[in-house]
Amino acid sequence: MRRAEASPEPATGGVRSLDEVRAVEVDGGRILFHSSAIGPLEALRPIQGSSGPAEMRELERLFRASILPSRPEIGALVLLRHAGPSPFPASAGEAEIYDPARRAAYWLARLHAEGELRIEEGALRFRRKEYTDYAEGLASRGLLRVIERGEGQTRFLSAYPGLGLLSAASAGRLALNSHFFQMELSDCETAWDLLGTPFGLLSLRGEILLPPLFDREALVIRADGSASVEPRRLRDQAVAIGPDVFRHGENCEFISRPACPRTPRGACVDLVVVGRELVGAVAGGGADVPEGGFVLRAPRGYRPSSLELRYPDESGDRFAIQVGPAMISSGTCARGFTSPMYAKSGVPFPPTVYPLDWEGGRAARIGLGTRRGEALVIWAAGPDRPCDELPTGSVGASLAEFTELCRDLGLDEAVNLDGGGSAQVCVDGRRHLRVSDRDPDTGLEAERPVPLGLAAVR
Repeated sequence: MRRAEASPEPATGGVRSLDEVRAVEVDGGRILFHSSAIGPLEALRPIQGSSGPAEMRELERLFRASILPSRPEIGALVLLRHAGPSPFPASAGEAEIYDPARRAAYWLARLHAEGELRIEEGALRFRRKEYTDYAEGLASRGLLRVIERGEGQTRFLSAYPGLGLLSAASAGRLALNSHFFQMELSDCETAWDLLGTPFGLLSLRGEILLPPLFDREALVIRADGSASVEPRRLRDQAVAIGPDVFRHGENCEFISRPACPRTPRGACVDLVVVGRELVGAVAGGGADVPEGGFVLRAPRGYRPSSLELRYPDESGDRFAIQVGPAMISSGTCARGFTSPMYAKSGVPFPPTVYPLDWEGGRAARIGLGTRRGEALVIWAAGPDRPCDELPTGSVGASLAEFTELCRDLGLDEAVNLDGGGSAQVCVDGRRHLRVSDRDPDTGLEAERPVPLGLAAVR
């Protein structure tokens, strides 16, 4: 690769937007590559948006333009953002669905299968008035979107409440999206799955906001201030429900995908956990394991005292984040995918539909790392498209190229964050990262809703 000289970027809106821009020549074009110092990682703050009418419109656009064209078996798709009281019962046979958003998607699918619900001209028609009132209330607020395509399967998806537009939450700060999240239809196959649920360890200032999943590498700032990239496992993490503390192999069992998509039957109660929520329970086992969570198998007869969970931080970490593959560890570049999350089949779990291509897959990228104790965010613009009115000249970066660029910046430790069409870097409401999503009507760049970001007040 041939590297152009670095150039400064002007400040924007009272917040310094970029520290450095590099144009890196590669075969077939160039990569537009940026980096910015963001202060100590433990000073970052989580930010989330809200799935309102604008976000639901963007979700509909995303499915119409990018997801449904590859799923010809889908005849209709219903997207909803639950709000208000739930008219649906919590009990579903041996299962109790505690979360009303998940409950709504479950019962809509069940009622449709039983002939109690039909879809006509973009509206949901029920036999029971309380269900009709619920659907019409969501539709009137722009929280229900129906995509009809003809004959085929009908799917119902509830949106994660924090799934929002990052630019709208970035006033006065630099914000970047961070975690993988459930976006594809194949990521949401169980009653416990919400569209847009983020997953993977996030620990800030000694508080674990999301638990580790899939035994992946994490960027960690230890109690003594040193940084490292190291694996973090769910089975090493304690889980507290009210006064009760559970540890795998001692007084419970943690069951997660991809090894176990459904739990075996047994004398137990399967508690379904997503993030810091207890979203349901199944007596006697046989529970579907959520794609972005896990099952805590407790003794038979156990009744939780709370639906909110805590993850006691027994490591003393100041900061930890677990998203994509490691890029730099102890100053050494990664040479490919090493985490158990990345199966030998060449397709990671989840997301479930994107083949792995370390050397050749070019896209928008975001990385987070440290250099001699300083935290940096690094990103590369995604590839231009013929319809772009303001082309950047970028061809996007492969993970191999992105890793090499991070090494050239002198990073000691670095991990890849969520990239591609989900990649977002915003300063004061202004977006600074060209991504792949386009509006199918105008051809203009579109902002994909994301569920979780990290913000630095500069």
